[in-house]
Parts: sequence; structure tokens; C-alpha cells
Amino acid sequence: MYSLEKALSIYTNKELFEEIHEAKKAFINLLENISNRMDPNDLRKAHTAHKGMKISKGNELEHCPYQVLDLIRDFDPESGLNIRLLHWWGKGMFLFILVGKDFFKREDLHLIVKEKHLSGFFISAASSPFSYRQLVEDYELKKIPMTESLSDYSTLGRFQLIKQIPYGVDFLGTEEILFLELNRILFALHDNERN
Repeated sequence: MYSLEKALSIYTNKELFEEIHEAKKAFINLLENISNRMDPNDLRKAHTAHKGMKISKGNELEHCPYQVLDLIRDFDPESGLNIRLLHWWGKGMFLFILVGKDFFKREDLHLIVKEKHLSGFFISAASSPFSYRQLVEDYELKKIPMTESLSDYSTLGRFQLIKQIPYGVDFLGTEEILFLELNRILFALHDNERN
């Protein structure tokens, strides 16, 4: 059982909470900087029905704080597309590409993955696109490579790709890593011809 003495050592540590607040604020600022640099025309080229960008945050994802940047924001399981950056305290930074089952013809998705070089991404076989614990654990343990046939995962009704992103040496470096990665994804999606 958790003791009151141990709890009080945290409850009364004002400096700890101020540090946590500043760390959250710093990462939200980083996400705001990235979203301000993103070109809305690039979102439109990737998906005409995009709903822009949104930053979210919370304190209780498996007991840890998190910050999220969503690009495109169409979660329709049939025709949707979303690109999500998840910064999950204690776990790291992850990029997710969620693709509705009819967004691409299967051969187009194969081309984007293989020829547009979405390197470092792996297929998620998680039962829900929002089960982050399972997504990250599967990613860390299984890492199903993109060379696998995507049709093997069509029973999920959607495809989700996941990649862990390393931190840079500072916030500016981290921002640049994320900005370039997000633009690389959007560029890979730009010129795809869909029915």
C-alpha cells in the first residue's frame, strides 16, 4: 500500500510540479511551432477532405502525460486518413499513419510504402487504432516489416503504420526531425491517384 508519507513527499513538492508544467509547456510549444510551419495545401494534396491540424494533451495515458499533434484528422474507417504524432512520457515519440480500408487501392498503398520509402514504419496488427499500449508493445516486440503483404492485414478493415522517432539534441533539433518526417509522409501521399 502506498504510504501517506511517500505521497506527501510528492504532494508538497511544488518545484516538481512546476518542472512538470514547464516540460509539458515546452513540448506543446514545439508542436505549435511544427503546426505553424505545415502548409495546409500539403494536407489538401494528401486528402481533400482533411480537417486541418489539432493539438491535444492529457495526463492519463497508462498513468503518464501525453501530447498529440494530428494532421488531416479524418478518422472514417472506410475512407479516412490521419497522421498522428504521439509524445508519450515514459515511452517516447511515435508517428502513426491511419489509413481507412478504401482510401487507397491496395496496389497504390504497396507503391507508397515501397517506392516512396516510408522507411522505418511497421505495420500494426492492434485490434484498435487507439490502443496505444498494445500498439507500442507490438511495435517494440514484433516490428512487422513493411515488406510483409499488406493484404494480410486487410481483415482489420484499416491499416495503421507506426514508427518511433528519436529526440534531437535539443528542442529545435527535435522540431526539425519531426517537421521533416511529417513532410516526408505528406509528400509520399501527395501524388497518389485514388478512385
